[in-house]
Amino acid sequence: MHCPTPDQGPRPKHPIPGMFHSALLLAAAALPQSADKIQPALREAVEEAEPGTHFRAYAVLGERLTFGDFLEENVGRLPRGERQLHVAERLRAYADERQGALLALLGDLRASGDVSRVDQLWIANAVVFRGNGTAVAAAAALSEVEYVAWDPVRDVSAYYDAACPAPAAPAPASTEPNIVEVQAEALWGLGFKGQGSVLLNIDDGVDYTHPDLAQRIWSNPLDPVDGVDNDGNGLVDDEKGWDFVDGDNDPFPGTGFFGTDTHGTNTAGIMVGDGSGGWKRTGMAPEAELVIARINGETDHWFANQYGISVAVDCSSSSHSYKWSFSPKPNYHMHRIVQDMVLAAGIIHTNSIGNQGGDSFGHPVPFQISAPGLSPAPWRHPAQAQIDGGVSGVMGCGAVLQGDLPYFFSSHGPSAWEDIAIYNGSYPWPQDPPFWDYPYGGFGGAQQGLVKPDVVAPTEVQTTTVGGGYVNFGGTSAATPHNGGALALLVSVNPAAEPRHLAQALQVTANDLGASGKDELFGAGSIRVLDAAKRLMHLIKVDDVAPSLGDTVTVTVRGNANAHFVSLWGYNSGETVTPLFAIDMAPPFFPFAGGFLDGSGGFVQAFAVPFSATLVGVDVLLQSGEDDTGGLTGEFLVSTLESFRIQS
Repeated sequence: MHCPTPDQGPRPKHPIPGMFHSALLLAAAALPQSADKIQPALREAVEEAEPGTHFRAYAVLGERLTFGDFLEENVGRLPRGERQLHVAERLRAYADERQGALLALLGDLRASGDVSRVDQLWIANAVVFRGNGTAVAAAAALSEVEYVAWDPVRDVSAYYDAACPAPAAPAPASTEPNIVEVQAEALWGLGFKGQGSVLLNIDDGVDYTHPDLAQRIWSNPLDPVDGVDNDGNGLVDDEKGWDFVDGDNDPFPGTGFFGTDTHGTNTAGIMVGDGSGGWKRTGMAPEAELVIARINGETDHWFANQYGISVAVDCSSSSHSYKWSFSPKPNYHMHRIVQDMVLAAGIIHTNSIGNQGGDSFGHPVPFQISAPGLSPAPWRHPAQAQIDGGVSGVMGCGAVLQGDLPYFFSSHGPSAWEDIAIYNGSYPWPQDPPFWDYPYGGFGGAQQGLVKPDVVAPTEVQTTTVGGGYVNFGGTSAATPHNGGALALLVSVNPAAEPRHLAQALQVTANDLGASGKDELFGAGSIRVLDAAKRLMHLIKVDDVAPSLGDTVTVTVRGNANAHFVSLWGYNSGETVTPLFAIDMAPPFFPFAGGFLDGSGGFVQAFAVPFSATLVGVDVLLQSGEDDTGGLTGEFLVSTLESFRIQS
């Protein structure tokens, strides 16, 4: 049984009262000239609203940085932490240069009472504000503003992908079977419990006093509670994270449609619940640090991703998603813009995909998988035929019952990235044609589309809840934090791993279910985090994934100190069994390096790209392995497959 969903219609459940300025509102009612830049549902809502009603709106400027801009800048050369902060500074500076007139206008309207809140969404060069029709019309009238849109205030439960929770009986302290099934406990046995990883939970808040969570809550080292914004991210005293609903530094759950919001505490328990309460060990990564972002709506979700970049998290997870059935429909291209910037910052995000499996009427394929989980993953699986399609920062996670049994409600792929007007002629959002890179060809799909989900994980499990107790928790909401916790574990295993390595490791080692290979029901399969970790303990990595002819690519190999290793390169993916280990390349392939890693477990060598026009567009593949038969794993370790594509 699934929780009922509150009204998701085109009118806000909780209009925000504002000041009444009769002359200004009469001018706004007509919404002249610039009305075509106002998203239709917002325009209709303004025209029907009671005088003084404030709407949660956002104004998007016509220019923005792209993932390609950061690729050209080659931010991948920067180490973790430094890269996130560099991307944040670059995005913020870009927005500051272009938003001056809009911010000044909204500031004046705030003084007059037409605007009650203004927040800069620099991750996508936009500004979110709460204002009346006058403010909406004025913002739309600025030439630099591409469009003004509405993010309706819904009850937070509209975004959940959870089955109704029921109380769980306490049990003697032991690791929950779902955590064992995905190999987390086995990885703990090798010493990796998430230590050193910072994981962001984007949800409805977390009961940070729960005994199993209290020691896992992140404490911002750059912004202690003193009434000053010490880290300069615009948020004062964001010690544990941020409440984007109320705009303060206390991300404790609020009260929603069904009473106290427990969803975020449920997901947090699956990520990091460490069993300190003495009853249950529910968490995948019981030594990771958890940053809390309390949200309600699309703009809050984007703000939370922006926040993760600003405080340099390693990975993030959210079980809030935005469905095709919403009115207005999700702003799919804005979700992808945000996830592109998440990837540019070197962060990997995982998101629930909805519980709409079987609902082909209200949630038809290729939009049954909800946003942002329908965006491309950081690594393109070989099952994906569109080899020129883009990547982004998010892994979409579906659900299976424990024992890897099918879960009927988990949403199905594939997803589509093409002109959405093919599916809905009144789709209200501007689209970026460069994102039309995974076409499906309309309902019934003659083309492949984007193969989704990426992975699946267990649902119908026990986890923490508000007040110190435990509940049964289901849906893809419960599956996704398993993948979030897995990402934190893998960062702990190898902090040098990039999002593409993490996403690849989880997919190539997943327990394949359903049709052979990655499919639209189970993705690449059910996650197995120990097996994924073994693909990252030895890592080969390039510092430039898009070099030009004549460039030099620096190749770094990392593994165990003084271990014997061999690295290969080639042009063709496939599967080949060598005398030492199986690799993901097909012949011909060639030796690149070999011998012994140094005392720190490292090796660095340059790869010069020849000046040859025939190489433009060619993918060069690299893979490496080492002998760990006398070490921690007792096995030969093989890296994920690394690659770079040669540009002109």
